[in-house]
Amino acid sequence: MTDPFLRFRDVLPLERLANLDVLVVGAGGIGAPAVLALAKMGLTRIRIVDLDTVDEANTGTQLHGPRQVHRAKVASLTDLVGRQAPWCEIVGTRARLDETSAAAHLPADVVILAVDSLAARKALWAAARGRCRLLVDPRMGAESLSVYAVTPGDEGWYAPTLEGKPYEAPCTARATFPCGLIAGALVAQTIGLWLRDALDKGELHFDLKYLETIGTSRDELRRIAGRRCA
Repeated sequence: MTDPFLRFRDVLPLERLANLDVLVVGAGGIGAPAVLALAKMGLTRIRIVDLDTVDEANTGTQLHGPRQVHRAKVASLTDLVGRQAPWCEIVGTRARLDETSAAAHLPADVVILAVDSLAARKALWAAARGRCRLLVDPRMGAESLSVYAVTPGDEGWYAPTLEGKPYEAPCTARATFPCGLIAGALVAQTIGLWLRDALDKGELHFDLKYLETIGTSRDELRRIAGRRCA
């Protein structure tokens, strides 16, 4: 069989990727494409935790299709990765993590917070702080997204982004499929850059309506920190 990683062997550190311990909390709009991208990049094992089942409203904005409605998102995503990247083992757990229950799933090299509220992020950050080497927190709306990357020793700026009242968009303007795919891809790319010691930004903000990046100063970061993830 042709080497599936042939086209990027000189770009990504495949041995480091293959041995990476990644915990993804959330298997929805951002979590699912992030997992698929990481599997395609060469990870051999990914742990996923999510309690939700696929709803009809998810089928237009997430990788889960109509035939997966009422199935656990973890099971749906496990099947998808199995078809697309059979070299990657998915270890799925149906649960909703909080600060206490998350402890059983840590430590990990990388923790991805693909969850849908600031309260969940805050609780999981409290559990993961000091127990991972990289925390990636993606957030999105219908036409905007942000990705925060937090490493030990450079984390003081992140806690303020978890405070305040988040903006609540109408239910008809919270997510699009392109936005989730891009956010998931950026999560995977962030991890790839980190493994290459080339990650020089703690945050990225992108406006899909105008196809442009938004300022990444710390003040700007705090201003838009309430964005939701689907």
